[in-house]
Amino acid sequence: MLVTGFACAVSALVLLRASVAHRRDAVRRDAMRADLTRLVIAQDSAYDVLGRFVLVGAGYDADAIAFRLTNDGVALRTRTTGRDGWSAVLSDGEVLSDPRNCGIFIGEPKASPHRALVVAGRATCW
Repeated sequence: MLVTGFACAVSALVLLRASVAHRRDAVRRDAMRADLTRLVIAQDSAYDVLGRFVLVGAGYDADAIAFRLTNDGVALRTRTTGRDGWSAVLSDGEVLSDPRNCGIFIGEPKASPHRALVVAGRATCW
């Protein structure tokens, strides 16, 4: 009886830890999607002022956008594709399960940095 009770307690603890990890990953993915939405707003503002999209976070460039991500441990890669397009990919090394990357693109489909991104302006994770 004691072994059975102990096994049940261990099983419950394992399930609880898995549930907490799953929820933590979901919260971090939601933060990446929110960051991408904020980035769209920042890029739209830059386009209104400069007439083109700009790089993000390149401090040496006078036309770059300074952009702060919600969570530490997230890598941001951006790319401009001419005057009317750009893309961004966020990768979170602290997310334990797939999907670990989220991205977005604006403009022509050629701006998409990944095959999972098929609709311009829609943040998608893969």
